[in-house]
Amino acid sequence: MLNAKELEIRNLVVSFRTNKGIVHAVRGINLTLEKGETLAIVGESGSGKSVSAKAILGIEAPNAIIEDGEVLYHGQNLLTFSEEEFNRIRGNKITMVFQDPMSSLDPIVKIGTQMTEASILNGKTNQKLAKKELNDNLKNLSKALLAAGITADKVKSEIATFKKFIACGSKLLTAYNNACEYADSIVFDIKQILVDLHDEDNNPIQEEIKNLLKKMEQVYNPYFVNADKCKCFGESRANLLNLCNEYKPKTASADKIAELLNKISSFLSEKLSEEKPNFFTLGYYVMSRGKDDLDWDDVADTNKKTREIVDKEFMIAFRDDIAAAIKEERERSIRATAEAFKEADRAKKIFGDGEWNTKECKDEIKKLCALVDTAVNRLALSVDRAIYTLKNTLNTALEHYKTTPAYARKNAQSALKDLCDLYNHTLEVGVQEDLRELGAAAIAIIDRYKELSNDAAYHVTKQMAYDKAIQIMEEVGIRDPRKRFNQYPFEFSGGMRQRIVIAIAIAANPDLLICDEPTTALDVTIQAQILELINKLKQKRNMSVIFITHDLGVVANVADKIAVMYAGKVVEKGTAEDIFYSPAHPYTWALLASMPDLDTKDSLEAIPGTPPNMIYPPKGDAFAARNQYAMEIDFEEEPPMFQISDTHSAATWLLHPNAPKIEIPESVSARIKRMKEKEEERKNAE
Repeated sequence: MLNAKELEIRNLVVSFRTNKGIVHAVRGINLTLEKGETLAIVGESGSGKSVSAKAILGIEAPNAIIEDGEVLYHGQNLLTFSEEEFNRIRGNKITMVFQDPMSSLDPIVKIGTQMTEASILNGKTNQKLAKKELNDNLKNLSKALLAAGITADKVKSEIATFKKFIACGSKLLTAYNNACEYADSIVFDIKQILVDLHDEDNNPIQEEIKNLLKKMEQVYNPYFVNADKCKCFGESRANLLNLCNEYKPKTASADKIAELLNKISSFLSEKLSEEKPNFFTLGYYVMSRGKDDLDWDDVADTNKKTREIVDKEFMIAFRDDIAAAIKEERERSIRATAEAFKEADRAKKIFGDGEWNTKECKDEIKKLCALVDTAVNRLALSVDRAIYTLKNTLNTALEHYKTTPAYARKNAQSALKDLCDLYNHTLEVGVQEDLRELGAAAIAIIDRYKELSNDAAYHVTKQMAYDKAIQIMEEVGIRDPRKRFNQYPFEFSGGMRQRIVIAIAIAANPDLLICDEPTTALDVTIQAQILELINKLKQKRNMSVIFITHDLGVVANVADKIAVMYAGKVVEKGTAEDIFYSPAHPYTWALLASMPDLDTKDSLEAIPGTPPNMIYPPKGDAFAARNQYAMEIDFEEEPPMFQISDTHSAATWLLHPNAPKIEIPESVSARIKRMKEKEEERKNAE
C-alpha cells in the first residue's frame, strides 16, 4: 500500500538574483510523494521543474533565494539542513540522475572506478559517523547513570563491559556478513559462467573460474561455512580447480564444470537461507569466557542459551539501570525545558513584526539556542525538528532580513511557534513513570547502540565494492559487465552511459530517485528502454521516483501521479488517469495536443506564444496570454486550485461554477479516445 509519505513539498518559493532583477522561478508549489510511487513533473523549459528538484537536494545555484516553504523528507525540513546534514542524505537516501550522462561522468576515469569510489567513501564516512555517535551516546548515558544515583565504579564497569561485548559481537557479525556477501557474489557469478560455458564466443572461462576460486576462500567462517564441518565445500573447490586446468570448450569437461558449479551454488544458497547466530549475545559469551566452545548444530537452541546467560549475568541489571537513568534525564530535561520555554516566548517578541536589531537578534539566538541545547533529552533516540533546525532557521532569517524581510519574519516566527508548541506539549505531558514504558525505552536505547556498533565495524572492501558494481551493472542491463567495468565513458553509447549513471545513483539503495529529463538526449527507442529500466528498478527496490520531463507522452506508462507546471506554479495535478483521460487545464490540453501520435495524420498543434518573463510575473493566470479560452478574470486575478475529485485538482477559472461551459478541444478528445482504446486493447491482450 502506498500510504507512507516519502516527501512533501509545502508552498515552496524559489527566486534568483540576476543583473536584470529577481527571477521568480518557483511560486508556491505543493506536492506529495508516497512511498513506492512515481510522481512526474511536466512542463515547458523554464517552468520551475528542475529548480524544485535541486531545492530538494540542496544543490541550487549560488544566486538562488529560498523565499518560503518546506521540503519535508520523513518529517525533516531539508531546507533547514546544513551542508554536513545534506551529505548524510544526498547520494545515499536521495539520489539524482541528470539529463546529460556525459556531464555526470568524468571522461578520463574508468567507469568501474567511478562506480566503486562512492561505495568505498560512503562506507568510510558511515563508519566514522557511527563510531562518533556511539561514543557520544555512551558518554551521555554515563552522565545520566551517575545522575540517577548509580555509583561511579558501577557505571564505569557497566559501560566498559557493554562497549567491549557489543564491539566483539559486531566484529563477529561483520566477518559473518562479509562471508555471506562473497557467497551471494559467487552465486551471481556462477549464473554468468554457466551462460558463458555454452556460449559459442571465446569467453575466458578459466579466468572466470580462477576468480571464483579466490572468492570461495573468503566464504569460510565458523558460523557460515565452517571448514571442519563443511568439508564437501572444500572438496568441491579442489575438484573445480582440477577441472578448470583440464577445461576445453564444448567437451565433457564443460558439462562436469556446469554440474559442479550448480552443486556449489545450491550449497551456498542453502547456507544463506539458514538461521544465523545472535551475535549480540554471542559477543558477550566470547568476551566473558574468552572463547566460543558452544555447539552450533542447533542455532536456535544455542541462541536461547547465550540469551539466558547475558540476561542473567549482565543485561537485566543494566537495562534496569538505564531505565532509572531515562527517568532522571527526563526530569532534568523537563526542568530545563521550562526555562527554555520562557526564553522562546521572549524571542518571539524580538523576532516580531517590528524592526529587528541585528545585535539583539544575534545575542538572543545565542542565548536561546544554549537553553534549548541544555533542555534536550540526551537519551532520546530522536530530536524533534523544531529543535535541531532552530539555530539554522533563525540565522538564515537574520541573514535574509534586509533583502526579504517578510520571508525572514515568517520563517523565524514559524520556527519559534513550532518550538513553543513542542515545549507546551512536553510540559503538559510531564514525565511518564510507567515501569514497562521505561523498560521498553531502555531496550530501544540498547538496540540503537548495537546498530551503531555494527555500522562502526562494517568495512567496505574494494572487492566488495567491485562485486556490487558488477551486480548493479548487470541489473541495469549492461552486458559483459566485467569487461565494461574497465572502459571509459566515451566507449559507451548515450543509452549505456545513462544506464551507468542510473547504476551509480541506485548503488546506495536510495529511498528516492530524482530523474531530471534522463531521456531527452536519447533517441526514441533508447528512451523507451530507459523508462522501462527505471520503472523496473522502482518496483524491485520499492523506491519512490520523481520524474521530470517536458514531454507528457514520456511518462504515460511510468507515472502514478502527474503535476503539470507552468511559470513556476503547479496548474494541474492528479493521477496519471486523471491527467490523460480527464484533463481540466487549458495548458494540459495544449500539452496533450502537441504530443506526437502515430495513429493520426493530423498535424501537431503548437502552443502559441512564449512563456512569460518571470522577472515580471503576470498579474492573473500566467497562461492567459497563450490561452484561447481565457476570460477577462484570467488577466486580473490568479485562479485558486479547484478540487475536481479526491485525487484531481486544477488552477483554472474554467472550473468556477459561474464560468461558461467549455468543452475539451476536439483534437484532444479524439486523442483521449484513442488512448483509452489502446489501453483497453493492451488489457485484453494480457
